Amino acid sequence: YIILLACTYFAFKVLPTGFIPNEDQGTLVASVSLQAGTTLNLSEDVTRRTTDIIKNTAGVKDVLGITGFNIITGAIDSSTATIFIVLEDWEDRTSVETSVKSITSSIMAQASKEINDANVRVFNMPSIPGLSAVGGFELKLQNLSNMPIKDFEEQSREFISKLNADDSIMMAYTTFSSNYPQYFVDINRDKVSSLNIKLNDVFTTLQTYLGSLYAVSYTHLTLPTKRIV
Repeated sequence: YIILLACTYFAFKVLPTGFIPNEDQGTLVASVSLQAGTTLNLSEDVTRRTTDIIKNTAGVKDVLGITGFNIITGAIDSSTATIFIVLEDWEDRTSVETSVKSITSSIMAQASKEINDANVRVFNMPSIPGLSAVGGFELKLQNLSNMPIKDFEEQSREFISKLNADDSIMMAYTTFSSNYPQYFVDINRDKVSSLNIKLNDVFTTLQTYLGSLYAVSYTHLTLPTKRIV
């Protein structure tokens, strides 16, 4: 019994104690965010500069950048980019400088020095696929009181600030912004009714073509997968 207690104490001291411990899976992902509404050509320039920084980081083997795609929200967004980072094999990364934590910190530190017109965040891939888009976990805020969009953004920023003040949370962030260019779409509801089309289907179609839409979750090769169109 004493040996069992000693082993339990040793395990608590040695094993990671996070919500879901990060694992070195050999890949990282970087999210690049510019000012809302930034054109695609400007985003491509920032993505290229960020990619150059990542390629010159010790422990990185290959880089693939996708401009105009936000991996956090799964939406097509000209002011964002997603960069997938392939690390060198584990046997070639034995030093502290080439650990996942060091590579992540190095990329973000260098990007903050050289890139002033965008926010660059680097994440580990989720230990449990499907729990979130990147490492950690995600949650949703709902505007149940129908408050103005600016007020809702202020509330969300305040909520994030409180999360970051919690010692148990390493980093909290949100991609929500009320500064995106918006268009007012006047739906001809009489015509929609005459064509025997549901109004909700019109909104869903607009959502799909102009942004993205969650379709279904399924299991592929024993891994939970989320399909977004």
